[in-house]
Amino acid sequence: VSRLESIKGMDLVVPAFAEVLKRFPEVRLLVVGDGSLRATMEQQAADLGCADHITWVGRQPQEELAQWYGQMDIVLMPSRSEGFGLTAIEAMANGCVMVASNVGGLPEVVRDGVCGLLHRSEDVHDMAAKVCMLLDDAALYEKLRTQSLIEVEKYSFERYADLVCNLYERLKVKG
Repeated sequence: VSRLESIKGMDLVVPAFAEVLKRFPEVRLLVVGDGSLRATMEQQAADLGCADHITWVGRQPQEELAQWYGQMDIVLMPSRSEGFGLTAIEAMANGCVMVASNVGGLPEVVRDGVCGLLHRSEDVHDMAAKVCMLLDDAALYEKLRTQSLIEVEKYSFERYADLVCNLYERLKVKG
């Protein structure tokens, strides 16, 4: 779920998926998003022989993303640079386990081994290995999935509203 752009690392997804597919021939890749790398990614899929296992749905309206997340178990976020990681929060809130690159603000949202897995930036093999680890170990997958749903609560509207109200109360008392 991303803009299909180099900064988002989307050119790394299909090669990683092709590695995973060698071990788990039943897996499928769902690509939600569009961008300048789509043709490149489609060519990668053809060259690597995995095109028949990929569904491309293009850019989707925000209000329909929950339905797409509902079809996913694992969400890849191989960003080369990421300030915060809204996609990670959305995915986690929808019960997906994240495999994200260890860059920018992603490690704050996707705590490695706690509520997702981090891979080395630019490392297709490490990304594929993390996905395979989740597919190999149902208990690990379920632990991370459950913890993701708990962790994502700290980003809820209710929590932020409480924090802002608390801040105003403290300022009012000091003022």
